[in-house]
Amino acid sequence: MSAPSPAEYMESTGLKKHLSKVLLHTLDFPTLDPVGSLERISKSIRTQPSADENAVPARVNACKSLARAVKKKVEGEGDEEVPEEEQGGQLDGTASKVGDVLGEHRLLESAGMSLGQSAAYRLCVSLRSLSKQENAEKVTFWGKILGVSSDYFVAEVVLAERGGVYPPPPEESEGEPPSAATPSEDPVDGDAPWIGGTNQFVYYVTSELDCRSWTRLPDVTPAQIASSRGVRRFFTGSLDAAVPSCPPFPGNESNYLRAVIARITHGTRVIPRGRLVVAEEEADPSVADDFSGLPAAELSHAASNNWVHAAAEVLPQGRCKYWAADPSDEPSEEEVAAREAAVERGAAPLSGLKADAAVGKTAAWALRVGDGDELYAPAVARSNRWPGAVAVAIGTTCVNVYIGHGMKQTGRASTNSYAPTVMETTLDAVTTEATDLNEEPPAQEEEQTEE
Repeated sequence: MSAPSPAEYMESTGLKKHLSKVLLHTLDFPTLDPVGSLERISKSIRTQPSADENAVPARVNACKSLARAVKKKVEGEGDEEVPEEEQGGQLDGTASKVGDVLGEHRLLESAGMSLGQSAAYRLCVSLRSLSKQENAEKVTFWGKILGVSSDYFVAEVVLAERGGVYPPPPEESEGEPPSAATPSEDPVDGDAPWIGGTNQFVYYVTSELDCRSWTRLPDVTPAQIASSRGVRRFFTGSLDAAVPSCPPFPGNESNYLRAVIARITHGTRVIPRGRLVVAEEEADPSVADDFSGLPAAELSHAASNNWVHAAAEVLPQGRCKYWAADPSDEPSEEEVAAREAAVERGAAPLSGLKADAAVGKTAAWALRVGDGDELYAPAVARSNRWPGAVAVAIGTTCVNVYIGHGMKQTGRASTNSYAPTVMETTLDAVTTEATDLNEEPPAQEEEQTEE
C-alpha cells in the first residue's frame, strides 16, 4: 500500500489525531532530544502506510500465545492448557502473596532509594519463586545488607508450617532461661503490621537473585541479640564466617545477621498514626478499619508526631517481654520488691518517634516530603540511628525498607569491645616473692639409716 499525500493524510486523519500519534510515539520511544525529533517523527507517521485497525490486537494476541508457549516450556508443562485466570491477565496466588514489589520500588525511588529497574524486576521474580518453594503465606522484601565480598538480599516471610503461632522455645537446661520468646497459642496475623516478637517472621537471604539460592536464617535467641549489641563489624558475605568478638558471640555470621535484622526491624518499623489501634488493655494493636491515610505535609512535621512505632521494643535482656524464673520458695516482701525493680519495661505500643533518643546532637528521625507535587507526593521518614532504614507512606500504603551495612549509629567514634588488659604485677611483689640466688640453701638433715 502506497503512502498517501500530505494533503490526503491530513484530510483523512485530522490534526488532533496526528498530534496524538506523534506524542504517543515520543512517549513509547524516548530519545535524548525529543523536541528536535518531532519533525522527523511527524514525517515518519505521515508517510508510512496506515495500519489496519485489527493489526494491533492481532499482534497482541500473537505475543500472548508466544509467551504462554515459552512459559510451558520453561516450567516443563508440555502441551497442557493454560488456566483461564492466567489467560485473562489476572494475578495468580503466588503473585498476591508477594505483593506489588515493583510498585513499592517506584515508591521508594521517590524517597531516594533504588535497586535499579533490572534488579527490582529480578527481585520480584525471585520472591515469587521463594513463595512457591516454601509454601509461604506472605513474602515481603525486607531490604539489603551490604557486605565486603557480597551483599545479602533479605526476604521477610510468614510460613504456613508454623500454624500462625510463635515458635516454641528450646528446653531449659540447668536453670537457664529459655533462649526464645514464650510460645503463644494466639494466631499471628501475617497481614497485621504490628510485630510483637523477634521470631514472628522467618527471614531468607540470598546474594544472587537467581530464584534458587535463598537460604533460611535460624531463629534468633535473646543471648544472640544481647551479644550483638557489643559487636561492631562489617558483614563478610559468607553465612558460615566466624564473628570474632569479646565476649565471644554465640554463633556465626548467619546468627549475627539474624540478630541485626531483629534489632533493625524492631527499631525502625514505623507507620502513620491511626493505622493501628489498641482495642483493649494489654492487647496487641490491630488494624483500624476507618484509616484512610494522612497527608504528607502532616507526616513531614516532627512536631505533629504522626509517625509511630509498629514493633515492640527489644529489651536489654534480648526479648520483647521480660522473663524471670519463678522462685522456688516463698519470697519475702524485700525479694518481691527487688524483683519488681529489676523488671525491664519497654516503650508503650504505638509510641511516637518524638520519644526516641537523639543520636548525639542529631534527631533520631529525619522527616520530609518525597519527590513530586506535595499533594500527591509520599511522606518519607529516614532513621538516623540506623542509617539506611526508610519508611515511605502515601494514602493507606506504607513501605519499610533497609539498605545499609547493618551498623548502628551510636554518636561515638567506636564501640568495639576489646579483650581485658593483662593484670600487671609490681616489681616489689616480684622481688619479695623471688628467692635470692646468692643466698646459700639451708643445710639438709642427714638421714640416718639403720644398718
